[in-house]
Amino acid sequence: MKKNASILFFAIVLFGVVFHSCGNKTKTEEGVIGRDYDRDFLGMKYTVSVVGDTTDYSFAFDSIENAVRMHIDANNPSSTCMLYNYASAETGFFEFTDYNRIMGVMLTMAREFNYRSGGCWDFTLSPAQIAWLPQLLNPTPKVPNIDSLRVFTGMYSANVDVEDVEENGVYKSTRIRKNNAKVQIDLQKFGSAMVLDKILEYLKEQNVTVKQAVVKTDVWQAGFGAAVDSLNVLDMKTSGQNSGNLLRVVNRAYATYDARNKLSLLDPKTLSPVQNEMYQSYVSAKTIVESYVFAEAFMVMGVEEISQFYEANAESDIQSLLYFMKSDSERASASTENFNKMMVAPSAQ
Repeated sequence: MKKNASILFFAIVLFGVVFHSCGNKTKTEEGVIGRDYDRDFLGMKYTVSVVGDTTDYSFAFDSIENAVRMHIDANNPSSTCMLYNYASAETGFFEFTDYNRIMGVMLTMAREFNYRSGGCWDFTLSPAQIAWLPQLLNPTPKVPNIDSLRVFTGMYSANVDVEDVEENGVYKSTRIRKNNAKVQIDLQKFGSAMVLDKILEYLKEQNVTVKQAVVKTDVWQAGFGAAVDSLNVLDMKTSGQNSGNLLRVVNRAYATYDARNKLSLLDPKTLSPVQNEMYQSYVSAKTIVESYVFAEAFMVMGVEEISQFYEANAESDIQSLLYFMKSDSERASASTENFNKMMVAPSAQ
């Protein structure tokens, strides 16, 4: 992994970026077979495109979704996250049986990403988000009681961790720390990204027949293989609209976070709305989960802190393109070298 792959070029480029050609596109062979799946998971509409295999994998996809849904569904009072949120803190932890062992995996991953992002991505902010919501819609907003929220909101205070309990060397239960009855966790978006990653992992295991697979939503995409090049090319939308800037994502993932959602984005360190120069982030990492986490975390960090992140993580394979406001009317960008190499010029019509 090249060190210079993750060093930001902070040359200012106004309202655009330089396009880099990645060579000739692979020609799609005649008679290529495949199958598309249009699906919905907890309100997230996504598409799975499989090339080289017409087998119906719907049942497998259902199984993956169900295995995660039982833990993260915010509209189901019996989901693990909601049971945790409703639980008291009398014993200092919430204990349950993690039948498929997925909740423990998700929480462990979420803690790791919280740490790797320097605390700029956090899954324990629900109380602060609820407190701020009516104020964000109020023409004369009032600041919630931040000092009160700090007692149980944010990983620094909540310190949510997970451990398995064994009895005679056999798994008995799982405990999640809950040091205050008001501590809440929200893993619905994180778990949704994990579903897409797990679907790709499953399809990759069918490598005898599956030549290529791509999963995508309006803001996420990942895939492997290059039999049909057009499946790997996406438009880097700006504020939800096509920009004409194209990106080729092969054997890795992509996520974006834009200014439309920044209004409700909180800084985990201050528990207040993010007010910085960031306009939109585009991130490509090995998985959708990692891409999503850092696309959001970069919006919280701001340009200076992102630069410090890359300096401290020179070997990182988190590639990015960032748009930020240099002034009220001047937009600028910064990107990693390898993200630029993923960009392609639109084909001549």
